[in-house]
Amino acid sequence: MKKLFVVLFALSSWAAFAQAAASVGLTDLMYIPARGTVYGETGVHWDSYRYQAEGTGGIFKRDYSTARQKLGYGISDHLQLNVVYEYRGRGKQNLPGTGDDYNYRGSLNPEVGALYRVMTQGADGYNMDVYGSFSPDLWKAEIGNRHGTAAQGGMVYKAGVRAGKKNGDLEHSAVANLNYYGNTSVDGTGDTSNVKADSYYNLDLRYNAQYNFNPDLWVRGTGRVFTTSEQATKSGGTKTTQDMQYGYGLETALFAMIVPNTLALELGLNWARALDHDGKSAGETVTYASNSYGGAFFNFRYQF
Repeated sequence: MKKLFVVLFALSSWAAFAQAAASVGLTDLMYIPARGTVYGETGVHWDSYRYQAEGTGGIFKRDYSTARQKLGYGISDHLQLNVVYEYRGRGKQNLPGTGDDYNYRGSLNPEVGALYRVMTQGADGYNMDVYGSFSPDLWKAEIGNRHGTAAQGGMVYKAGVRAGKKNGDLEHSAVANLNYYGNTSVDGTGDTSNVKADSYYNLDLRYNAQYNFNPDLWVRGTGRVFTTSEQATKSGGTKTTQDMQYGYGLETALFAMIVPNTLALELGLNWARALDHDGKSAGETVTYASNSYGGAFFNFRYQF
């Protein structure tokens, strides 16, 4: 049965590959570059994260900005390869109950990935893609009250599937992302202890809808739900855990075409909230409450 499934999957994938790809534009939800096309995304994100750690008498705060560059290439009309590089500008993190501020900046680990179109709207009625990526642990990870780096201190694996359809001026898509974060080790600087964290995963489900007001202006809305598995860290002999958490969020963005199907500008806002959940710190129960994320971003998208 397993061999039959593999054969059927291979045959269906080859059949989809043999079909002509549906025409998609630079700002489409299901965009994929044509064969021989180079595409990119260049932008900056500003993010803020807060939660109340009841039982420690403190509020966790993290504020940072991130410059992001993505480059990709269409190997064929159905296969693209891409690489992502991110640099985090000076960020600040405050730990509950300590009153200490931890500053950090620097490169995040690069991300290398691929996307394959297994179904096309022209042949199958809708587009469907599968994709994955890998972030190797390259840069030194440090944390300290004077300086730190933005590197994760471990490897990250991502996989996902998306499906969508375009009907005139209206588009919609559904996306499922599974992210796995390996064990991490972050060196302390100054009087800060080393931090070690166990592996965990995150599942993120999204629904997107986009409307084309005219040939040069689009608006997109996104709703999402997510879950994160139990997390555990150890620093200075103290172990801290967070139970599995669930959350939801919203995102909205506006696309403006600058050069027809060559260069577009995206402006957006995002917000998310994780439900209250428990954990432990030094053996004492801690409730993580009022977990909220917020941010804004701009992004240039282009192809040539």
